[in-house]
Amino acid sequence: MLHKRAQLTFLCRAAENFVKANSIEQHDSTFLQLGKVYSLQANYQAAVKVCLEALLFCPDNAEVLTTIGLLYLRMGKSLKAFDFLGNSLSNDPRNVKSILAAASVIQASCALHSVLQVLHVHLVYKV
Repeated sequence: MLHKRAQLTFLCRAAENFVKANSIEQHDSTFLQLGKVYSLQANYQAAVKVCLEALLFCPDNAEVLTTIGLLYLRMGKSLKAFDFLGNSLSNDPRNVKSILAAASVIQASCALHSVLQVLHVHLVYKV
């Protein structure tokens, strides 16, 4: 019990420090680490919100796009996840995390044809 409480205290302090760091100077890695802290706390909504803020700062960052896609997958929102994963692959077609996550959406999807069309558009036309 004590270990769990100490871990929660540590994560809360980490989140506070990342927020403080972003208030001084925004950086994509700070947004990602804050999102990771929220994710470790199972606060996926807050993690998505922070990562979406990061997109305002760095809209073509494949790692941020992948992270948002993975968070949406954890929340059970496969189509939203696939959209962000496709955008990530448009910016970095060799991003292994995005490829594997998109493949898992495709594998789990009943609408395989439409998912493949969306992926094709993202990869070929870089929409």
